[in-house]
Amino acid sequence: MEQKTLELWKKLFTLGGVYSVISLLFAFFSSYVLNGLIFFLFVVSVVILCIRKEFPFLELVDEHPALKIYLQCLGAAVYLGLALFCVPSFIVGFQSARAAHLGIEYDSPWLTYLSYVDVVSLALMIIALIVAVHLDIRRRNSEK
Repeated sequence: MEQKTLELWKKLFTLGGVYSVISLLFAFFSSYVLNGLIFFLFVVSVVILCIRKEFPFLELVDEHPALKIYLQCLGAAVYLGLALFCVPSFIVGFQSARAAHLGIEYDSPWLTYLSYVDVVSLALMIIALIVAVHLDIRRRNSEK
């Protein structure tokens, strides 16, 4: 049971890495609709992967162990970045809606935190790539 769960997490991280690369490529078009569509497809893919426990596209990545390591590390950074962004966003959204309902002005320290999300996401990506290089070097040395 634990092995299947670990494999599912690896597949989820790989899917997150694929989303990271695709969203980075399409980020240059500055289209909110396109970025939203890509994120929607990513969420649907995650749900499909969790239900079926397999995703045909990810079998292609299994053939390339180095690519798989890099995608998994980027995927871990994507999920951590989403968690760091979504939780405060829900808090700010709830508190600002409540303040608007009560007719008071809303000012929160969370807004300052959310202004640094892009910098934190970039730092997570850099750290993920450093970890991926380290893991890939260890994998290559263990193959010798």
